[in-house]
Amino acid sequence: MVGKVKIFQDEDSFISQTVESINASAEDAITNSEVFNIGLCGGRSPVGVYRRISEENLPNDKWRIFFSDERCVPPDDENSNFRLISETLLRPSGVNEDRVFRIRGELGPERGAHEYDRVLKNETPRGPHLLLLGLGVDGHVASLFPGGEGVYEKDRFACGVTDAPIAPRVSITGGYIERALRVILLVKGEEKRVAFERFISGREEPLELPSSILLGHPGLEVIAFFQN
Repeated sequence: MVGKVKIFQDEDSFISQTVESINASAEDAITNSEVFNIGLCGGRSPVGVYRRISEENLPNDKWRIFFSDERCVPPDDENSNFRLISETLLRPSGVNEDRVFRIRGELGPERGAHEYDRVLKNETPRGPHLLLLGLGVDGHVASLFPGGEGVYEKDRFACGVTDAPIAPRVSITGGYIERALRVILLVKGEEKRVAFERFISGREEPLELPSSILLGHPGLEVIAFFQN
């Protein structure tokens, strides 16, 4: 079972729906918990969303920012997810640094994962209120790639990923994803259509198609944008 699936043919509607869903999740979390723990992803898919949130000046004083994954590079590196999210959301929105829990990828995959596992267990022991994830062309989410065991990891909340494009990474695990109250899966671009169709079919195991770990998640919402 896939859950809610919304497909748009224009980027503005795709962005607007995503921002609306994030804001609704934030309002619910703050009402019930007084804080909003959200895990953010890197990549191209969420950039417009982050910029829109900044432009609309959504209240963020109760937001606590976590990360789905990070490359093992310095935080100011052009390939850093932290840098991307800082430039498009955190700095423009004025999010206080004490509410940002970044992955220290510069420590390397094993040390970085060990540290972030501890951070997540201390700060979000029951999981986040919302995870924002992007779908990769090979069906990966976060930095859980086909063939990687992290998708099945239950005890650890973060794992090191050595076999990854550009640089080794630190990623949240399948077990942490399952703990999220809500998950928004973003699918943007025609090059993602095959991966999207594979995901929707529900026929593949997580080791082959890591995004399939989301199938059956009670809080899943899929938001897609294809021009054609």
